[in-house]
Amino acid sequence: MTDKARFPIFATRQNLRVTNGRLKTVDKGHSLLKSKRDMLQIHFRKIEEKYNSLNDNLKFLFNKAYLSLNKAEFLGANVDYLVKEAEKTPVNLECEVLMVSGIQISNFTLNSNNEVSEMHGLGSFQLNQTSKLFRDLVKKLIEINSVNNSYNILKQTLDNTNRRVNSLEFSFIPKLKNTLSFINEELDEQEREDFFRLRKIQGLISKK
Repeated sequence: MTDKARFPIFATRQNLRVTNGRLKTVDKGHSLLKSKRDMLQIHFRKIEEKYNSLNDNLKFLFNKAYLSLNKAEFLGANVDYLVKEAEKTPVNLECEVLMVSGIQISNFTLNSNNEVSEMHGLGSFQLNQTSKLFRDLVKKLIEINSVNNSYNILKQTLDNTNRRVNSLEFSFIPKLKNTLSFINEELDEQEREDFFRLRKIQGLISKK
């Protein structure tokens, strides 16, 4: 066993007890980290699936909204009026903080009061439909960005947790176990030396 494969420590009974205690504590922490990692992986996969689903749906909503806008323009609707009305309506977001495996994640949604008043006149029905489609599109854009934010936070946390688990599993715990083996071997060797020394002393005494 090389010195690098264990911690630099003297082989004593006290150090044996201390190292045993450290190993038990680290093993418990390792198990907790693995449980946390498993839960994070479950949430991460769900978020990833949700993001992919929203992203596919977003392309459909974009096409639908712009087709509706083109149709409204074709019917002679006052699109400029719709844009001006939309500019008057501020976009207010609501933020909800969620806890996922001990991680704080902010979830943003569009305030339900962000409604543009209905329009009347030539092509108004199509224009109102277009307005609703673009509101839905904004909601989806906010939702997908919120999900993307959650995805990035979970990914970073999962990567960090994986590094900690691997560090304990492949470096720290093996070094502790090697240190315990070293201490036990050294103590056994000391006991054998003490035993032979004692036998030698007893032999010398008996000869007298």
